Amino acid sequence: MNKLLLQLYDYFQARKTLFYALTVSLFVLLGALASRIKVEEDVSRLLPNGAQTKQITEIFKSSNFADKVVVKLIQRQEGDPELLMRYADSLNSLLLANYAQ
Repeated sequence: MNKLLLQLYDYFQARKTLFYALTVSLFVLLGALASRIKVEEDVSRLLPNGAQTKQITEIFKSSNFADKVVVKLIQRQEGDPELLMRYADSLNSLLLANYAQ
């Protein structure tokens, strides 16, 4: 890996114009690709599709979420779901205590 990087350095050291042209071209290409990104604000798409979440999805769609933050907590290993609920409750209490208006 070191040899490759040193060879690239030596190559572009002798061809600085090519290096700057490639750098500018790369930034233009990345800028053009980044400008095509579409941000979607549909919070209900975070929920899994299913009969259980249909009612919750309707509530999300009908209410205004512009001033709210949605946090999705996931348990990485199988375990006690009560532990995840206690964690969510403690996180909620902490956020309300520190940031509630």
